[in-house]
Amino acid sequence: MKLKILAAMLPAALFCFAAPVEAAASTLTLTPASGTYAVGETFDLQVILATGVDQTSAADVIINYDPALLQVQKITPGELLSLYLGKEINNPQGQAMISAVASGPSELFQGQGVFATFTFQAQAAGTSQVSFDFTAGSVNDCNVAYAGNDLLVSVTNSSYEIGGVGGGTIPTPTATPTPATVPVTGNLSFTWLASILGGITLLIGGLLLAI
Repeated sequence: MKLKILAAMLPAALFCFAAPVEAAASTLTLTPASGTYAVGETFDLQVILATGVDQTSAADVIINYDPALLQVQKITPGELLSLYLGKEINNPQGQAMISAVASGPSELFQGQGVFATFTFQAQAAGTSQVSFDFTAGSVNDCNVAYAGNDLLVSVTNSSYEIGGVGGGTIPTPTATPTPATVPVTGNLSFTWLASILGGITLLIGGLLLAI
């Protein structure tokens, strides 16, 4: 219950640290944007972060996919920010996430690069969208933070065709999510974790600039 209250309070509290910034222009893109893969085949999907004129001190990425067709096997952090806080794979729900922050004001990122790489395995024939969890103005989804502000203005999603049978081996689905590499208590759902990390990321992003 305390964690749920914290998750509800963080989005409002973090903007106490907000500072004026230039017009936001940061984007997230999934690449490749499309592709065709055989059942059992694995492939990498990169998350490209582009900040434009902005600098960023923290970012959260949450992706959604059809778990009947695709499963995330692993998440590989990029090198844009110095501290990757944690990552979680929840294949039963078709969601995966990763967050990162700069270790200090001198480590802010500006430009374009690979924020993270998601490795998928095709599970069954069909068409699966892979999309960012993003709603403009929300802090409980994907974020690109600076001075307590969310600078993310747009995302570019992707779609993949799965057909035929390849040479890969499809693992037996499990009934529980892959354990997170960040602390998760017994009744803390993936949604609440995303909410908490989203708020914390923006909060830390604002505090770094005050150091």
